[in-house]
Amino acid sequence: MALRANFTRDFSSGPRIAAEFQMELNRFGITVLFGASGCGKTTILRCLAGLDRPDMGAIFAEDVPWFDAASGRFVPPHRRHVGYVFQESALFPHLDVRGNIAFGLRDWSSQDRTHRVSELLRLMGLEGMERRRPVELSGGEKQRVAMARALAPRPRLLLLDEPFASLDRPAAEQLRHELRHVLQAMKMPVILVTHNRDEALSLGDHLLLMREGCICQGGSPTEVFAKPDSREAAELLGFGTVVRTRIAGRTEGLLRLLAGEIELVAPDPGGEFNEAYACIRGEGVSLERHGSGAVTQRNRLAGRVTALHHLGPLVRVQMDCGFPLESLITSWACEDLALAVGDPIHALIKATAVIVIPIEG
Repeated sequence: MALRANFTRDFSSGPRIAAEFQMELNRFGITVLFGASGCGKTTILRCLAGLDRPDMGAIFAEDVPWFDAASGRFVPPHRRHVGYVFQESALFPHLDVRGNIAFGLRDWSSQDRTHRVSELLRLMGLEGMERRRPVELSGGEKQRVAMARALAPRPRLLLLDEPFASLDRPAAEQLRHELRHVLQAMKMPVILVTHNRDEALSLGDHLLLMREGCICQGGSPTEVFAKPDSREAAELLGFGTVVRTRIAGRTEGLLRLLAGEIELVAPDPGGEFNEAYACIRGEGVSLERHGSGAVTQRNRLAGRVTALHHLGPLVRVQMDCGFPLESLITSWACEDLALAVGDPIHALIKATAVIVIPIEG
């Protein structure tokens, strides 16, 4: 049994949003819609929930049309049996925790409703908070209640729209860890919208990368993050360095690339092409003050520090190495190196840390 979506939604003041994908509905799995803010992720979620109506195409769940432009069929939200959790918890302020969770169970018997609410209080770590109102809860507790409310009627699909975005990092990490175990125990299929790399990698089983209203790449999160298939995808996925190069030679499964006059060595993906983008994550670039001789299968580039951006425990170091290069190192490493803007530096990059994206034609 599958959800099959192939639809478009047009906006007069924005881009066309297009979705084409499918996922299983009868087993646990988290599909992540990943992309920058404004690319259309929430619009796709709203169309799946029935909160927004596409302009063309169709959405089928287990061969039942939720939306079909050809026939005019449109199933309203309350008949799709879909749970939805917003970025903000959107709890009912006049109801306590128990009342919020039980809100969608009004057609259940009193005994079944009581049992289901108690079960979710336990699963979501909310025991002892039953009589608290939303104003008495922390941000993380509010999101737990919102998720319990969405899960209470046993939906066939759960939609999560950046549910951790309003939480501080410790609360978000704890809830992410616990939520996956709860959803797996319930065998709940999930679509999660996020632009957070950690969320995508820690929660996702399948990732759909979105850019400018369209799904441009799909696969497991580790596959997509490791092997973007376009320059735009590489930039979206956090590759700090994306530089155009020309092919200087091939030997023993390696490419020699020229970025201007600077040579890089990278794994050869095969195929015929003369130019390619060399994509390098900041985490793949280590730094040292002085060159210390050749190291097997490494690129060693002399450069100069152009900027330092402190990001808590990490520092993003920008350099001019004949082309703009970025490194992401710990603040302790930065202190040990005593880096300052203008300093000479050597960047070390393993060949396998350079991802090659051929430029067609």
